[in-house]
Amino acid sequence: MIVWGTKSKIISGPEISNIQCPSCDSTKFNSFGILKYLHVYWIPFVAKGKVPGIECQHCKKSLIGNELEPELANEIKKNVFTKKSVASRYIGLVLVLAILCAGAVSGYQHSQNEISYISQPMIHDVYVVDMTKIYDNADPEYKYGAMRIQSIDGQNITMQVSNLIYTRSKGVKKDIRKGKTASDSYYDTNTDTFTLQELQNLKDKGVIDYIDRD
Repeated sequence: MIVWGTKSKIISGPEISNIQCPSCDSTKFNSFGILKYLHVYWIPFVAKGKVPGIECQHCKKSLIGNELEPELANEIKKNVFTKKSVASRYIGLVLVLAILCAGAVSGYQHSQNEISYISQPMIHDVYVVDMTKIYDNADPEYKYGAMRIQSIDGQNITMQVSNLIYTRSKGVKKDIRKGKTASDSYYDTNTDTFTLQELQNLKDKGVIDYIDRD
């Protein structure tokens, strides 16, 4: 369950002395701002609202938001809601953007690596493959499996075929991360042989979805 909601933070501002308190006639006020923000799992995500206010130093009478003259409200906002004072309320958004950028960079790097992998295959490279595009008798619902290079003889590449088949490619990728595809028992005893050109064509057509190399 995602825990989210809104919270507020009080930001102190400079002293103001050019107005008169309606309660005690004092002319000294402390300015402040109420910064409202959205949080997710209590991590500040993004600022939602900025409300200026002042408090009388003598009687503690407060004037907030529309109770202030527009010119004074704008002056307080300018002095209180600085980039430095509100930056921390965007930490969640910054973290999300950083994660997305890191994922994009990682994905691009792996795509570049795959170009090298398919050009110069190595024994024990593991391919995540759409089996329905290779085998006529493959189950159209359970499409994705792994193929591992067992041996390379010139342009001919012998592949082991996994016993496990998944509805989505992420099932095979999970097995790769857990190290299951490194075991011979993960694969059938029968093998298939492809030429290097055939494998490259399968990659170009998207039949080979992913290549992993230890």
